[in-house]
Amino acid sequence: MGALGITLSIKAGLGVSPWTVFHMGISDITGLSVGRITQLVGVVLVAVGGLLLRQKPGIGTVINMILIGFFVDFYMGLPWPELHHVVPRLLYLLSGVTLIGMGTGMYISTNFGAGPRDTIMLGLSRILHRPVGSIRSAMELTVLIVGFFMGGPVGFGTVFTVLVGPVVQFSLGVMRRYWEVHWGVQQRHA
Repeated sequence: MGALGITLSIKAGLGVSPWTVFHMGISDITGLSVGRITQLVGVVLVAVGGLLLRQKPGIGTVINMILIGFFVDFYMGLPWPELHHVVPRLLYLLSGVTLIGMGTGMYISTNFGAGPRDTIMLGLSRILHRPVGSIRSAMELTVLIVGFFMGGPVGFGTVFTVLVGPVVQFSLGVMRRYWEVHWGVQQRHA
């Protein structure tokens, strides 16, 4: 879900999500693909999360780190229609934001380990006693600024991608209720 969401935000051409601004800025500097940069940044974030925030990576962390980058490159290589009107571009962008946020909540709720960026988000949420939505938004603002100065594409639509944090928060709530109702599993609250 997340890789398709990232790709949709790129293809919308209205401005990409903050992490994608960051990854595309590094990609422009290094010449590596956006997917490969996503993977490499993931390795760094897992190390930081483990060493500084004491967030143990799980199998889901490793799978996320490898597959998101792979699928971003895969989806980017597919033939996409050229969008000339703003309405379909907005639909791509909003669909991308929704897919990123919902996918994040879904895989975090399995307790197999959060993705690299979400490992940092969850660790900061635990240490700072702040909701994941506000932590996610603060993280995204930070990487947006850094990515912009590295040449990553920022546009009108980038503002809408700040909605990922609240979508993650909503998705986590839905998935917690799902696990409790259907499987009798109590979830830790982030």
